[in-house]
Amino acid sequence: MNKKLCKSILICLVILLVLGALALMLLLGPEKSSEENGPPVSENVITGFARDEVESLSLENRKEGYYYRITQTPGESETVLTVDGENPEAFERTELTALLARAGKLQGDTLIAEHPENLAEYGLDPAAMTLTIVLKDGSEIILKIGDEAPTNRRTYIMDEQTGIVYAIPTLNLEPLFRTKSDLRVKTIFTGVGEKAEGVQGITLTTPAKKTFLQLHRKTEAEQAADRVHLNASFIITAPYYRQANDTSLHESLFPKLLTLEVKDFIEEGQENLARYGLDKPYTIELETVYGKTTLYLAETGGQLYGTAPHIQSVFTLTGGLSVFEINPSALMVSSLWLTQIATVESIGFTIKGESHLFTIKQNEDGSFAGNLDGAPLSDSNTKRFFMYFFSFTIEGNTEGTPKETSPDYQFVLTKTNGDAVTMDFVKINGRQYAAVQNGESHYYVNIREIETFIDVLKKVQAGEELPALA
Repeated sequence: MNKKLCKSILICLVILLVLGALALMLLLGPEKSSEENGPPVSENVITGFARDEVESLSLENRKEGYYYRITQTPGESETVLTVDGENPEAFERTELTALLARAGKLQGDTLIAEHPENLAEYGLDPAAMTLTIVLKDGSEIILKIGDEAPTNRRTYIMDEQTGIVYAIPTLNLEPLFRTKSDLRVKTIFTGVGEKAEGVQGITLTTPAKKTFLQLHRKTEAEQAADRVHLNASFIITAPYYRQANDTSLHESLFPKLLTLEVKDFIEEGQENLARYGLDKPYTIELETVYGKTTLYLAETGGQLYGTAPHIQSVFTLTGGLSVFEINPSALMVSSLWLTQIATVESIGFTIKGESHLFTIKQNEDGSFAGNLDGAPLSDSNTKRFFMYFFSFTIEGNTEGTPKETSPDYQFVLTKTNGDAVTMDFVKINGRQYAAVQNGESHYYVNIREIETFIDVLKKVQAGEELPALA
């Protein structure tokens, strides 16, 4: 046999071997799916619906022992999401929408088995978790979620209708592992605004049912009635009536209230409040333009616990009971008068039957020219005499209108916009005078306040330069 023939035979053998291998591959076909090597991801779609197609989603977690049902109904401006029929505001809408969206986009990356005989092998008999989705078209999807695969961070999941078991990345199921507490809002007071502009009223009550502090934002009528405390936005009505100091509210009260947040949810429901001291709680009621929110607090074993009607569970909080440690007096305006010199045109006053008139005019350079009973005053004396008018300090609150009605001292303040305020000082006793503003009395001052003013008046009349107020 010559070399040429041998070479031809060898080439033919190689060709036959290649063709045989190709034929064998075609006969055997692709490898069957396994946990390690399944069909393409696009073939393993488990669910494929949009969030707005969902009517309800029920989640039962046998392993952790909880169940809840999310329902979705049409609302005026957006769909309303509720959990077990509770107040929708008690739950984080973003968490609920994320859960529904994830439930509609489940996709396995490995097909494990079709109708396996031993479901317990995958933690599916009984299933650790059951997800039941009812769509608006009336169809129902039931998904069984089982154990996590031991090697590759996948979790077994089965569509009950098809009986197919998939392995799906555990991370993709994470939104479905939310407990009911995980879905709840952590912020207790909402609608207050960045600078508490939404706050309409606050009431703090002690466990003994005593009102510790109560205040409300002034109504238009109250603003119109009080022309000497225009910078005060709130009125304190308990422990006693007083104009609130806005600066103090924003520096001490509001921050302590608005930083109270849920730290951890301890127990669903409100059946065991006594266990946490919440059967005799401190109470905070905060009212905004959207309504009233109530929070109950108690400190037990060094831990601050809370509950609220709109949350319906017991939780721990950040912060403490420091809001009940505030001195209410520190939140109040102590000055009887509170206004700016640029807004005042004149002050007429009567002292023991003797009448006087103090007028104020602002110059173009910003200085002030005052006049007392026809005698001109310097810029400094005009400002200082004005300040002495408004240095009267409230000593306490009166109980109703004083019996005496004839004032020993009277002041009539006229503003540049034409508004006028009358302040009468009516004797209560040898030490105290009730301040009656436009016929209403809430406060009294010490006689020393009036005596100091009379001394200042005498110095101005004598042409003396007044000392600056300390």
